[in-house]
Amino acid sequence: MKILESKCGDNYMWWFEKGNTIFLIFIFLCLVSLPSLSAKELHFANEHWPPYIIMEGTHKASGIDVDIITEIANRLGVSVEIANCDWLYCLRMIENGRTDIISSALKHPEREKYMNYIEPPYIEKSTKLFYLRKGQAHKIKKYENIYQLNIGVLKGSLYFSPFDKDSNIQKVEVLKTEQLLPMLKMGRIDALIGTEIVIDYLIQLHSYEGLFDKSVFRYDLKTPFHFAISKKSYFSKEIDKFNSILKSLIKEGFVQEIIDKYNKKPH
Repeated sequence: MKILESKCGDNYMWWFEKGNTIFLIFIFLCLVSLPSLSAKELHFANEHWPPYIIMEGTHKASGIDVDIITEIANRLGVSVEIANCDWLYCLRMIENGRTDIISSALKHPEREKYMNYIEPPYIEKSTKLFYLRKGQAHKIKKYENIYQLNIGVLKGSLYFSPFDKDSNIQKVEVLKTEQLLPMLKMGRIDALIGTEIVIDYLIQLHSYEGLFDKSVFRYDLKTPFHFAISKKSYFSKEIDKFNSILKSLIKEGFVQEIIDKYNKKPH
């Protein structure tokens, strides 16, 4: 992260001694003279969630979402600063205005209080299902079967209705998606819920092939993924530009090319 420092503070005591009014005017001029990071740099935050976001360090990333937001930033004429954070913390950063934009966000009334969704969604459909240990797929043939199991979930994440608000489900929350597979392997949870493309990618990436089965029950209805901008971000007033650029990227086939690029087995 780049941090700007004001050089105006060194002599503030001298100015203060000349009078509060002059001091306040001086501080005001110092502040307004600072260049605005928000206008030149788009701050993007998300967790490691391959193949959408593949974090390769604290501030280095690739993946479907990263490639798309990078192209959006290029067309806006700004740079991108990337932060790796737990999903719940990323949401809090958006809510507090500590970062500008997030991705892979499902719409929800509570989230709409503090973020503006970029339209249209860049992913229209994402299959949600449960993963169980090998030979146990039969345990979840229908939704009601999950009431007898401990289900691993990502804290702060949304999956589908009614699952998200169903208080009768025994949910075990984690802060990182990657924690779920080892927990399932060790028997600390009976099943986990996730986006199929993401969990399949992680299984291959960590050589877990053959250890898990997918539930018979699947949720294949529309669950659109959006980019979303903090309402406290400088860029929130530029939402129409984001909408226009993303619409063009979809129409040009750019978004589908990126999706196809990452929808391959990881090496």
